[in-house]
Amino acid sequence: MTKLFGNLGTTIGAQINDIWWFLPLILLNMILFHYAIGWWGTKAALAWLLLLPSLLYAFISTIAQGITWNTTAVVYLIGALVVGLTEEYIFRGALFAAFSKAGVGDTALIVVSAVIFAAFHMVNGLAGGNLIALVFQVLFTFGLGIFLGVIYLKTKALLPIAFAHGFYDFSVLAPGHALFNMGGITNILILTIALIILGVVYQKKIA
Repeated sequence: MTKLFGNLGTTIGAQINDIWWFLPLILLNMILFHYAIGWWGTKAALAWLLLLPSLLYAFISTIAQGITWNTTAVVYLIGALVVGLTEEYIFRGALFAAFSKAGVGDTALIVVSAVIFAAFHMVNGLAGGNLIALVFQVLFTFGLGIFLGVIYLKTKALLPIAFAHGFYDFSVLAPGHALFNMGGITNILILTIALIILGVVYQKKIA
């Protein structure tokens, strides 16, 4: 059984740091920008349905890796959900609202936000010093950005997307392994292509 991060204090500290990012962003938006964020849109049920395959994958992946559900695991899960909420608030919520207000079209909005999302996550690959891992980190997060962007655009339900994002992060990172080490290059390529295809299909078919 895999144990999660023996240093519980370090884990809690990291999650507190993420909360300190999230709260000022909300206050800044409330006071200065006034962007409308769709937390729980009228199509929230549709968002959950579209996200179900991703959630099942994350759940099965978590079980398969034999995670020990101790206090550290629970704290890290909460932290991963906070990270998911923070990133979705930035890259899907505020960014979509800002670009829409500037008159950016839907397709361009999804692609540009996915590019920014992927660029933001380049830090993870750079920290590891592995160029191949960096490339696949960027490709995967771009595909994920397309997928989540389309769902948010169509449903205006940020909370289901944030939950799925956070739970997936937990399934990938909780055992202490980077995405690159989970299933190899082939799995990452398949996931990336699948996410982009799903995003394109949803963009065309969901009213």
